[in-house]
Amino acid sequence: MRPSMFLALSCLLMLGACEAEKKPVESELEDIIVAWFDEGWNQGNTDVFEDTIAENVVFTHGTDSDTLSREQMSDIVLQWREAFPGLHMAVEDILVDGDRAAVRITFTGTHEGEWAGAEPLGQDIHTALMVIFRFEEGRMVELWEISDQLNFQRQLGLLPDGD
Repeated sequence: MRPSMFLALSCLLMLGACEAEKKPVESELEDIIVAWFDEGWNQGNTDVFEDTIAENVVFTHGTDSDTLSREQMSDIVLQWREAFPGLHMAVEDILVDGDRAAVRITFTGTHEGEWAGAEPLGQDIHTALMVIFRFEEGRMVELWEISDQLNFQRQLGLLPDGD
């Protein structure tokens, strides 16, 4: 085999090995995200947080940022599930790049408990969210959430319908 062909073949094999290494990491992060939403949010099994998020996670919603413990994150999920029984976070898309993942979610639930000053209306709620996660050692350490708050607050009756 000529040296240039050997070099080219070696490079291709190395690139293939790098790509093969990358896929399990991406798949692992996707699995963590799906478990976090399916088991934690959709089923209320916040024990899954032990395996999916760090002891403390930086949570940014809009321009507000807080460091929350796993226990605080669990409390938040349970509060949401109390106000919106049947809450469902449907993961529509996951894009992984290195230690970060962007996720598009559709939130649905029925407003049956008080939430953010809004008395329950008993109506179905439907809104969109985007969350970017950053991972360290296979656990979520930062979350940035952007959601359609205008639509959400209108559905809760906190804002006029805007027609």
